[in-house]
Amino acid sequence: MQQDICNGCGYCIPACPFGVVDLNPLAGKAHKCTLCYDRLKGGLEPACSKACPTDSIQFGEVGDLQRREAHRVGQLHEAGTIGGLGHLAAFFLLTDRPEVYNLPAAPTRGSNRLAPSLASGLAAVAGLALAAYSRRD
Repeated sequence: MQQDICNGCGYCIPACPFGVVDLNPLAGKAHKCTLCYDRLKGGLEPACSKACPTDSIQFGEVGDLQRREAHRVGQLHEAGTIGGLGHLAAFFLLTDRPEVYNLPAAPTRGSNRLAPSLASGLAAVAGLALAAYSRRD
C-alpha cells in the first residue's frame, strides 16, 4: 500500500484474494501487512514468522518455500490428508477445505481479472468516442 497516494476508495479490498486489506476509519486509507519491512531491512524475518510457536508461518526465498511445501504436501498425502493452496506466491498447507479456515475456495490474483475489465473499459470508451464523432454532423 502506498499511503501517500491512497485515496481510500476501497477497490483494493475485494481485489485481495486473502482478505488482508482493510480501511482504517481514522486515516481513511487502506492498510495491510508490510511483512515488517523495517525488520527485513535489518536482515530479520517478519515478526509473525519469528514469533509463531508452531513454525506454521514461514518466511524465506520462494524456491526454498516451494521445496518445503512439496515435502510437507507429500507427508500429508501419506498421512491421508490433503492440502495446499500454493499458486498465489503464498502457501497454505491445509488439512481440510479452505473454507474451514475462512479462506476462499478458489483464490485468484486480482491481476487475473484485469484483462476482462480493461477490454470492457476500452470497448466503452470506443463506443462513446464513436457516438460523439457521429453526433458531430
